[in-house]
Parts: sequence; structure tokens; C-alpha cells
Amino acid sequence: MYMGYSGVEDVGENHQEGIKWLKRSAEQENIEAKVSLGFHLAIGKVVERDINKALPLLLEGARDGHWFAQLIAGSIYLGLFGGKTDYQEALKWLTESARQGNMMAQFLIGELYFNGEGVNKNYEKAAKWLKKAVEQGYARAGAYLGQLYLKGRGVTKDSSEALRLFRNSAEKNDKLAQYCLAVMYWQGTEVKKNYQKAAYWYRRSAEQGYAEAQFELAMMYIRGEGVEEDCCEAVKWFKAAAEQGNVVAQYKAGLMYYYGYGVNKDYASAVKLLKQAAENGHMDAQFELGRMYLLGRGVNNDVSEAVKLLRKSAEQEFAEAQCLLGVVYVCGLGVESDYVEAMNWFKKATAQGDKKAHECIERLQKLMND
Repeated sequence: MYMGYSGVEDVGENHQEGIKWLKRSAEQENIEAKVSLGFHLAIGKVVERDINKALPLLLEGARDGHWFAQLIAGSIYLGLFGGKTDYQEALKWLTESARQGNMMAQFLIGELYFNGEGVNKNYEKAAKWLKKAVEQGYARAGAYLGQLYLKGRGVTKDSSEALRLFRNSAEKNDKLAQYCLAVMYWQGTEVKKNYQKAAYWYRRSAEQGYAEAQFELAMMYIRGEGVEEDCCEAVKWFKAAAEQGNVVAQYKAGLMYYYGYGVNKDYASAVKLLKQAAENGHMDAQFELGRMYLLGRGVNNDVSEAVKLLRKSAEQEFAEAQCLLGVVYVCGLGVESDYVEAMNWFKKATAQGDKKAHECIERLQKLMND
């Protein structure tokens, strides 16, 4: 990412010897050597990372107007190399570098304003800096700027310009742009809906590890859109996205292991994935896992754990969980039997159109009247 500067890799094949010469040159007040040494200390690839030693060297170069030193100092203050963040200092040095035409600094400033990270969210300022980076061919900036044009944020809404930006950056192999382009083909935004092209770009992005693209590609295999229906491929991509923390993918992969879709039925793997999703607040996963604890499938029967999970799901207005929780209170499973509490949950589920809950209300009313 930062290796475009001509001096930073010039330490030779013998890294230790190269660093030794950089240190000697830096001690002789050679500013290029100081910047290069500071960079190596920051990234920690050929020498042990030491931000405390790197930053003073880089700041000396930054104050001397060195664009690369300004970029790396700003990146350190952003926390990109670990350590504490200082957005005010980051913006200061990135702006100095960006004004000298550095496209990476221009992108990083645009990204800050785009996300509102450490600064007030400002799409106009984001667009200004992203445009500068795009003009110099920075692919990721095109993916961000395309999103602004697509939604009309900070710029006049222009779907065709968004498409152009996404396509240009996607062809430069930017995984975010590839994902955004796939979405446009899938939705038919500014282009004719084309599932084959959507699948193609989702795959390009997914193969680079973009979790959202991995999830969407898995869904296309489930639905058979642009690809042949294939549960094996679907579970493969759900798992890939799940491993990166995609909560819905964790839930979907868990279900596929539970029911044996595309993989051998494996309750242990199902429980592991569903637990991940449930711990991340996914109400469907909480319901499914609660039901597994209630029935003792893949886990030891644990009614109290089942009730806890069902309640979490029910409190998120998941109708099936509300209905099942009502049954739990009617039967007194892991809790004291409580018809009033049961009726409360049945009514909540019925309000969402759950037909089983409506039937449960009728049965419970008869039971209460007997």
C-alpha cells in the first residue's frame, strides 16, 4: 500500500545490513534516510516495529515538507500501524501531503469525511478529496466516489457516473468497486439487470476476501441466479464470510450444517456457527439455537439456556420465538408456569401475523376458563 515511494525499500537483500546503513545515514542528518528508517520502523517488516522511534523521524521529515513522511505520520496518527489515534494530527499531516498531490493522502482524507471518523461527516468535502484521488487513478477512491454519486451525497445524483466509476475501479481489481458493480447489475440500476455479470463481479470481489461479496455470491448459488444452484458452493462462501464476522452468513452456514444442505449434517458445526451469530444479536440464530437447547439437538438439553435465547430473540420482535416462549410459559419448561406471561407473548406474536400464536391464544383461553 505504501511501497510507491522510491526510497523505502532500498535496504538491499541483507535487511540487517541495509537498516544499519540507513541508521548511519540518518545520524548524519540525511532526511531521506530518516524518512526511510521511520517508515521501516512503522511497518515492521524488515526491522521490529517501533512506533515510538518511527514517529519522531517521520515528523522531522514531515515538518521539512517531505510528502511521504507526512503521509506515513498521518497514517500513524490514524492508527493504521497500531497505537493511539489522534485524528486532528492525522488530518493535519495528511492534508499537507495531499496538497502536494499525494493520491493516497487525498483518499484517506476523503474516507475520513465519508465515514465521519474523527471528523464531522461531510460528503461535500469527501467528494472533493476523492475526486482528486480518482483523477490520479486511485482505484479505491473511485469505489467511494461512486457511492456518493449513486446516492447523491455531496454531489448531484448521477447513477451513470457511479456506474462508470465502479467499472473503472473494478477493472483495476478493487474489491469494493467490484462488489458495488455487482450490486448494480443485480438490481438493474442504470444497466439492464444481468445476474451472470452480477455473479461474475461478486466472485471477483469474493475471491479477494470481501465478506459482503462472499455472502451475496452464496445467496446467488442458493437461488440459482446467474449460476447453477449449488448448495456446496453456497456453504463454501457462507463459511468464508462467516469467518470474517458476517453475522447473517454465520446464521446461514449454521442452518446448512444443521439440515445438511451442501454438507454432511453436522450439529456441532451448526451450534458453533449459530452461537457466533446469536452472540452477535441475530434473532433468527437465537431462536434456532434456543430450539436446539430445548430439544437437545447438537447440544445437551438445557431448558434454562433455551429460555434465555428465546427471550433474547422474542424481545427483538421475532414472532416464532415469541410464540415458542409462550408455549414454554404454558408448560412451565425451565420457568414457573405462567398463563398470563404466556398470553402476553402469544399476543405479541399474533400482532405480527403468526397464525400458530392465534391458535395458542384460543387454546389457552379455554384452558384458563376450565
